[in-house]
Formats: sequence, structure tokens, C-alpha cells
Amino acid sequence: MPSGAQARSLHLVLNADLAVTPESLWLATEATQSPGSRLAVFVQRRSVNGGWGRAERLPAPPDTAGHVEAALVGHKPCVGYATTGGRPVVTCRGMAGWSPAPDPRVAIPGAVFNQLEARGNALYLLVRDGESMAVLRRDRTGWVRVGDPVPSTSQIARLSHASTREAGLELTLEAVGRRPGRRRVLGLRAGRWREIAPPATRHGMGPQLSGAVRRGSTIFLMVNDAERRPWRTSIVASTDGGRWKPLRGGVLNSGVGDAQGILTLAGGRLWAMWQQSVARRGGFEQRVYVARVDRTGVTRRRMTSVSVSSGPGSLDLESAGGRLWSLDLRPGPSPGAMHAAVTRLDDGAD
Repeated sequence: MPSGAQARSLHLVLNADLAVTPESLWLATEATQSPGSRLAVFVQRRSVNGGWGRAERLPAPPDTAGHVEAALVGHKPCVGYATTGGRPVVTCRGMAGWSPAPDPRVAIPGAVFNQLEARGNALYLLVRDGESMAVLRRDRTGWVRVGDPVPSTSQIARLSHASTREAGLELTLEAVGRRPGRRRVLGLRAGRWREIAPPATRHGMGPQLSGAVRRGSTIFLMVNDAERRPWRTSIVASTDGGRWKPLRGGVLNSGVGDAQGILTLAGGRLWAMWQQSVARRGGFEQRVYVARVDRTGVTRRRMTSVSVSSGPGSLDLESAGGRLWSLDLRPGPSPGAMHAAVTRLDDGAD
């Protein structure tokens, strides 16, 4: 059975992300502290066996504009987000508290924030640079480009997400202009981004919330198809660079409702997490599910929460110390409130 609690010291959480060590949970949110207050970026810490500390407001610019993401560099938490103009801001916690990382726009003057990811002691930033995407890696003096620019006019881009340091760094692109719904997966080969599987073309356009994930010779991709009614979330796989094939049990929808979700590596296993939204009077009934994924198919699916909300929200699944933690957004006790709910899933990452 799941166990967990909501981080309730904030009023309205618009989006959130989670980073986990064996000792601590770090929750980053874009939120308001009270009704009518300005949005800001906050971080809360919780020991794995204790309660949440107070929400600590980061020293962010006054025009912070959401899409907050958390990552761990070793055991050091870092948070990335964008200003209203899209300028990337990255802040990391050290012995003296939170301090800003070097400005990514020194490396790429027009960089627009897209995603923050970490692999072990390496911190990566995915940014848009005009009509292309670029990946930056933090070094001792600033940010350096990883690989060549990737042309990406009218495309959604996501790096693979993992709480496993050995994971690869794949880049997924989904077309939203010409050839809508066409998805490409690129890997870094000899310093250049190259397609490592044929384009996935049999699904409609929809929110690409996570990137493809490689496990051995197989690449897994979650597809959120918003051109179907209801929206369909499914997982396809490509082995040894072959064509994409549906997994057994890979259509994740359970009953009625529009579905969308993420695919992530946690605790050495591949997981799917998704939510289904059904319109109800006064909002949406929101059901959240998780399941394991491997080459044989999707197994051990279960529902982790049911709530009424204003619509789909943030999802995350992280693992450390043999424990698996999930994140989703749920209504708070006061009108208009929305809180981040962090739940420990008892079967962990065994």
C-alpha cells in the first residue's frame, strides 16, 4: 500500500518536481504561499522517515515563470526554471545554502529553458536556441555544449529521465508543425546527435512529457496521443534499431478518461506513470497509475490516487535507498488550493 503526505505549507502549486537521496527528499515547486500572492520557486526538504520542512523561497528573479525541475548532482540538489522571457536559471545547494549556477546564456546567448537533468555528478541543461535544440553540461567554469545543435523547428524535445546514474542520455523530438506527431529519438555518438531508431509515425500529436529510455539494446518510448478520443497513452519499443512495436499491455488507458504520462528509470527498473482525467461537475476526476515496463510488456499496474482537480498536473517517480517515491498534484483543504503529494510506494525498487 502507498504511504505518504502532502507538502501543505504552500497554497497553489502549479507545477512540481522531485529529487531523492537515500536520506532526503527535495521537492521543488512553482507556487504561491497564500491566495493572491505572487508566484515564486520554493524548495522543501523532508527526511525519508520524517516530515516536511518549511518551504524555502529561492533567490529567484522577480519574473519567474514556471516549469520548475529538480535534479541531483551526486547528493547535491539543483533546481532549474525559466523567467517569463524563457531565460534559464539554475540554482544549487551547497554548504552555504542556495547559490546560482553560471548563466547558461554566456554559452548560448539566446538560450530558452527546456529541461534540467543529471547523471551522477554531471548536470545537463536542454535549451532551445532559435530554430535548434542544444544540450549543455555544467563544468567548473560554466556551461559547455554537448554534441552539435539539433534542428527542431516546431518540435517538442525531452531528454530521457532517470534517477539512475548509469542511464544513457537520449533526446526525443516530436513534430508539432509539419508531420505532426512524428517522433525521433537521437543518441550522442562521437560527439554528434544521431537517430538511433526509425521515426515513430503511427501516433497522433500530444504532450511529450518524457523522453525515450534505453535499456540494453531496446529503446522504450511513451506516446501521448491527443488526437484520439479519449487521449491514449501507450508504450512502444525498438530493439537493435528496428521498427517500433507495441508492448504487450502497452496501451495504458484504464476505463474512461484522457490519459497522459511519463516513462522513467528508477531503482534500476523502468516505470510508467500516468494520469487519466474525466470531466466532472466542478472539475476533473483525476486517477494516477504506475506500472513496471520491460521487454515482455507492462506489468503490475495499479492506481495510486484518486482526486478531483482542475486538470492534469505534474508527475514524477524517483528511487533511492530501495524506496520508490511518486509525485502528483492534488487539491488542498482551502478553496482554490493545490498541493504536491509525495507518496512512498511500498514495493519500492526491489
